[in-house]
This record gives sequence, structure tokens and C-alpha cells, in this order.
Amino acid sequence: MKKKLLAGVLLPALILGSLYFATRKPQKGIVPEETPPTLPDIIKEGRELARLVAEEGIVLLKNEGVLPLDPRSRVAVFGTGQHTAWWYHEGGSAFVPLSPGRVVTLLEALLAYGVRVDEEVSAAYVSEALPRRTNEFPFTEEEVRRAAERNDVALIVISRYTSEDFDLPRRGGWFDAGWWFTYYQTQLQGSYYFRGWELEEDEINLIDAVCRYFDKVVLILNTPHAIGIA
Repeated sequence: MKKKLLAGVLLPALILGSLYFATRKPQKGIVPEETPPTLPDIIKEGRELARLVAEEGIVLLKNEGVLPLDPRSRVAVFGTGQHTAWWYHEGGSAFVPLSPGRVVTLLEALLAYGVRVDEEVSAAYVSEALPRRTNEFPFTEEEVRRAAERNDVALIVISRYTSEDFDLPRRGGWFDAGWWFTYYQTQLQGSYYFRGWELEEDEINLIDAVCRYFDKVVLILNTPHAIGIA
């Protein structure tokens, strides 16, 4: 009986005590009053953190005297990713709602730093750089050869989506990722083309063609996850 009575008294007391401490105003000198961060402060800190993460994520795998670029170099930039950076969201659990106005593409960064970019090559990608699209523009051998004649260096940008299952290997030309990929691949290939671990045939053809005609080539993998280039 005493145990039941004790429990009946303690439980209401604990509840009332918790409500009291949760609702009372802090007393000066006892509980420090902290000013919550404002939205501009949060955005500023987020930008600084994002820049730090980006800097730490840049890895130079190999350099045979091509980098740093000579400021006088004329540069041809190949790859749909020059206009779209990497794809920041695809939906599902990996969704990242990022405003396009906060994204600086590789092409924009090059122009901002005064790099002499071949406008003819970059303009060819404008119609291809659609949202959620990674198909490469089918340059002919002659077009690549002419680009090499008027430029000193070629940059090739390979990009990927940030979402689940897009770092998986292919098997027989298909993602080993389930029925949903088969649906997208067969029904929406004209506008949406999902890529995975390996380089696609159009990417390999682009790299081969550029390397045939340019003496200096820089391959940039602007991707949120692992990618195979062997």
C-alpha cells in the first residue's frame, strides 16, 4: 500500500516539476540567455561548410604538366556537365532542394576567372544541358579536329546524379537496380538517361576522340559518388 501511494505521489510531482522548469523564464546569472542564430548566419555558415567540403573533395589523380593552365591558353570544354555541374537531387531519400541560383557551374567559374573558353564548343551543349540529362553531344571527328586546331587545351567533364543506386555497376547494358530503372530506361530515355558506375559508350567515344586530336587533355569527374574510369 505504501509503495502504491508513493508512486501515486511521485508521478504527478515529476510531471508538474518538469512543466515548471520547461516553462519558467531563465534567471539572470543562473541560466545563460543564448540568442538563437538568424537565417543569414545559418546560410553563411552553410556556405562556408559547403566550400570546405568541396575543397576537401577535390583530388588530383594525375598531372603530366598540363595543370595549372597557362592564362593565355585557349580552352575547349567538352561534356554536358559543364552547364549543369553535377545533379544535386533526383528525388527519394537523396533529395536535396537546392536553388539553381546558388549553383556555380564549371563553365561559369572558368569564365569568371578569365579563362579563354571556346564558345562554339560550349554552345553546342546548351540544347543538351536539360535538367536531369547526361547524354553527351555527338561531336563528329571533324568537329573535334577543328576544335583542336583553334584551342590549346581540352577539358572533359563527366557528371553523375546524386541519388540511390546510381553508383551500381551495369550488367548487359542495364542497371542491376530493379524494375524502376528498367521503366525509366525504356520509357523515358529521350529525356532522362540514368548512368551508373561505368562510363557510357558516348562518354568513352568523346574521351577517345578528344585525346586523338588534343595534346593536352584534362578529365574532370564532377560526381557525388564513386565512378569507374578503368
